[in-house]
Amino acid sequence: RINTMSNVTPIKIDTTHGRLPIKEKGLVFQEFANPAEERRNQLEKLAAGFRLFDYFGFNEGVAGHITYRDPEFKDHFWVNPLGVHFSQISVSDLLLVNHDGKVVQGDKDVNVAAFAIHSRLHKARPDVNAAAHSHSIYGRTFSTLGKLLDPISQDACAFYENQGIYKDFSGVVEEVDEGDEIAKALGDKKVAILQNHGILTTGPSVDIALWFYMSMERCCQAQLMAEAAGEPVVIPHETAVKTREFIANDHEDYLNKSIKFQDNIKLSKLRSSQTSETKLINLAVVGSETLKVKCLSSLTTSIGNSLTYFNEAYPAPKSSKAILIPLALSLIHI
Repeated sequence: RINTMSNVTPIKIDTTHGRLPIKEKGLVFQEFANPAEERRNQLEKLAAGFRLFDYFGFNEGVAGHITYRDPEFKDHFWVNPLGVHFSQISVSDLLLVNHDGKVVQGDKDVNVAAFAIHSRLHKARPDVNAAAHSHSIYGRTFSTLGKLLDPISQDACAFYENQGIYKDFSGVVEEVDEGDEIAKALGDKKVAILQNHGILTTGPSVDIALWFYMSMERCCQAQLMAEAAGEPVVIPHETAVKTREFIANDHEDYLNKSIKFQDNIKLSKLRSSQTSETKLINLAVVGSETLKVKCLSSLTTSIGNSLTYFNEAYPAPKSSKAILIPLALSLIHI
């Protein structure tokens, strides 16, 4: 782990500044008036991304990290703290780390592998503002084959000739030298397969890096299933390239993640009827720190009523995990 450094002067960024309303549904792009608005938007997406990773089962103990380059301090990035479960991460939990490995904002420790890999990626690729890596089951299973994804479906074409592969697995990544080698293996591509380890995705925004990760994980699953059933038919080069150019540009990637984000925000958005639990959650999100603690404590005691309310408001989810999404995602702003 990397400990917080007492000799580092904190930047003291107020991450509550710049918060914007949730954007409208559909093809709406948000524009930011200043770095504070961009930072707050992306940090909310970053916190939500960890919740999504937990929901889809992409987390594995303390393994996994998603980072976002600060829009003002370009040699600093935001990352999840070591030992905080993905389902519990909020904006206020995120750490700001510089490329020397020093925590300049936050009071928790950093996963050493997160620093070793992501600091080198951000340094080597100025166009990469976000990167995601975890030990999701299909990504890490496919990585043991030591090969790239094939263009066997329209979705898989997004990664055609857009993948790197790092084949020198030597255990947990602890040194920046190995991070440099991973960055070199990624090259100018958008994603990488880390052999015997998992998958890694990047993007100019948190939205795009997250979308690539979710899509790549499913493509790994699809190819594993197809190869188990028989010999998949590979899409010809010209068709694969044409398809990639249509579905794997920043515009399409942003829209895909936006739709996924809308789908999950839908579950967390409270209906107009103000039950006592609704009011408590709203206060927990926007209230003072003391009030938040009191509200969350009250929420804990009335969790049974909350689940009944959410189950009635959103009857489609059947699992208790799905029912809990509204409560979990409602608290990412804290």
